[in-house]
Amino acid sequence: MFYKRKSTIAVGDGKVMHYEKITDRIKERALELLRRSPAGLRYSELARQVQASDPSFNPNTIQGSIWDLDATYPNQVYKPSRGLFRLIVYKPAEEEPKEPAEEFIPSKESDFYNVFCA
Repeated sequence: MFYKRKSTIAVGDGKVMHYEKITDRIKERALELLRRSPAGLRYSELARQVQASDPSFNPNTIQGSIWDLDATYPNQVYKPSRGLFRLIVYKPAEEEPKEPAEEFIPSKESDFYNVFCA
């Protein structure tokens, strides 16, 4: 679950003001947009939609906040392909497993001696 972080700032006269961080608001908005899109959203489209939802957000702050959503929220967001963000709840059950790469056999330095000694 997404928890909001709040920061505090002293205003004066013993008063304290609480505010939510801009990056947290951007990430929350991005997650809302992904909830509405079962097919997922490409990075650039997600950034455009976040910007359109609140023009007061700086485009550079948006990009810096959403580029690693899959790493920030690994239990909620995954990337089925490069640049495509999708919520895990929309992940197909029969997604094809990746085939393992061919086994790598390291070469020894002595394997190359016969080539140069001939």
